[in-house]
Amino acid sequence: MVNKQRLQLPVVAEDFTLAVALNQAQVMRQQVEDVARMDKESIAKAPEKFKTASSWKVFSKALETYLGQILGSGWIPLWYVIRRAAYPDPEAIYTTEQEQSIALAPLQGMAYQRDNIKVYGIIKQLVLEGSGCSHILPFDGTADDQSTWMASINHFEGDGFETGTSKMHTGPWNTSFMRGKEKILTLRNLLSVI
Repeated sequence: MVNKQRLQLPVVAEDFTLAVALNQAQVMRQQVEDVARMDKESIAKAPEKFKTASSWKVFSKALETYLGQILGSGWIPLWYVIRRAAYPDPEAIYTTEQEQSIALAPLQGMAYQRDNIKVYGIIKQLVLEGSGCSHILPFDGTADDQSTWMASINHFEGDGFETGTSKMHTGPWNTSFMRGKEKILTLRNLLSVI
């Protein structure tokens, strides 16, 4: 019932049965045990700082994994703050309660604001020294990590961004056009390819 309220799902009184109450009590006991255990063992390791654009994909996956291991308000992993879909797919079928809570957690309200501040602090510390800094600083003080993260994704994964490696494999520089001595790039070879 608490989950349904937190996720803004409809609550029907007939759904609250003795079995549901006992199950919820078990879940609450498990959460208390999990918190006690988490205090003793830290499983989450922060990703390396993001300094170069070529490391974006590894960094973004590592950050999502890291935030997926840190619980925010309402026991929802902080990853929900930067999830890629601002609005959940109404047709989606979730395989775990955690997956559902990440997808359905509202990106507004007091709990979200608390979690948002935490996540922004984490992201800012990790990108401040690198090329991602210019994409998050415009959002400094706006309390909108969803927009901050999506701006970074759009820049580093969007159509306008290509790494040198992908240009070499997809553009006219592909080595399949050059053979033998022509593999050495000279002005003449460059002009012949263009």
